[in-house]
Amino acid sequence: MTERTTKARVKKGEQTNYDDSKLSADKVISKRVLGGPQVCMYTGSETNLKTLLTLCRLDLCDGRLGLDHVSSVLPVSDAEWHGVLECALNHGLAGLLYRAVANANFISPAALQPIRTAALAQTSRSCRLSAELLEILATFRNLDIEALVLKGPAVAVRFYRHISLREFCDLDILVHPADVDRASLVLEQRGYRTTPRTAAIDELSRKGQHHFIFFRDEDNAEVELHWALNSYLERAPLEGTGLWSRIHSVLLWDQPLPSLGIEDTLLFLCVHGFKHRWSRLNWLTDIAYILRSKEQIDWDALVLRSREIGCHRMLLVSLGLASSLLGSVVPPEIEKLADADPMTFNLVEQIRAALLNDTPIDNVGAIMYHLRARERFRDHFVTAFRLLRRIWRLTAADGLSGNRRASTKLAAAFRRPVRLYKTFGLAWVKSVFRFRRFGSRSESCRGALHS
Repeated sequence: MTERTTKARVKKGEQTNYDDSKLSADKVISKRVLGGPQVCMYTGSETNLKTLLTLCRLDLCDGRLGLDHVSSVLPVSDAEWHGVLECALNHGLAGLLYRAVANANFISPAALQPIRTAALAQTSRSCRLSAELLEILATFRNLDIEALVLKGPAVAVRFYRHISLREFCDLDILVHPADVDRASLVLEQRGYRTTPRTAAIDELSRKGQHHFIFFRDEDNAEVELHWALNSYLERAPLEGTGLWSRIHSVLLWDQPLPSLGIEDTLLFLCVHGFKHRWSRLNWLTDIAYILRSKEQIDWDALVLRSREIGCHRMLLVSLGLASSLLGSVVPPEIEKLADADPMTFNLVEQIRAALLNDTPIDNVGAIMYHLRARERFRDHFVTAFRLLRRIWRLTAADGLSGNRRASTKLAAAFRRPVRLYKTFGLAWVKSVFRFRRFGSRSESCRGALHS
């Protein structure tokens, strides 16, 4: 179970005490191999992260990089390899790490064993989820419910060429909005449960919701049933470009696995990684393995589509990160587009520095991060309004308790910036309106948004 899922269950007041048989691969390994749970955003020292990136690059180039180019960053002791494994688990790269070192002579058997155990646990979890996915899709087909598989098994089989190399802890399935009710019923009949729906799909979409999360307690399985790829508030409506007419199917254990077309997959993964501030490297390796695949990418159509839905800069930044950190080859015409946009370079450097220095982009820095990712004025306006609304979200400290009249809430909203200024001084104002490209902010600035 991912940290996000655990938080969702805690928010709903559910029990979160699970035995080892119900833990996901990374939690099992962190408990049994590393000696305790390892849950954080970026994790591992700069050295561990650079080692992991180097080994990924070695796998991406099929070993052509040469050990003489990587020997300087390889660990020499078992304890150092232990740190690399911890970093790989937190970034969802245990499978790639094991393939890179399985037959190498620069790692001892004692250091290799926990890496192998982690990879096997990840593979076991992935196989169980994949078998469940095929059964769900078969039921959907029998009921004439058209569905697409997002991320996870589809990306693993199609681009990594093996289910064990790409970690996934849940299943993401896209259906037409009109089929959500019938698809939900199928999942409920298979033992899944979700929070009761309080409104129609159209109304939920207007509020920013685009999927339901289903849980099954007996095996801790999780399915995200999407009717849109992104929230309306994310301003990247890929569904309106006709993605259902560009379906691409791959075979998993001789069963069809329908997924997005390669251009749509690339755009979706770029938006998804950007939304989460590229906090996990496996989202970036997805981009790199797509670029390495033998499938032909229509770059003209990809660029045109990215501009149409307002994520052109996200695409350029994502490709720039894959090139900078993983050595991916990007077409010259894409490089020219990136060179012509100085903001693309700034964002690449910001994310690269945050990753390598193990200093995640905090919630305050995320305001300018998301604004700079947008190239259209109307998207700037909507994004700014959404983020500032989060800042102005009233809390108990603003004098709200129980049901209050609208006039009382309005008065509290006007008092909030004054109260924050009295508590945090100019640090709060600067933390909202001034952006530091690198480095972290003080704890007082971070705490202001939640006070």
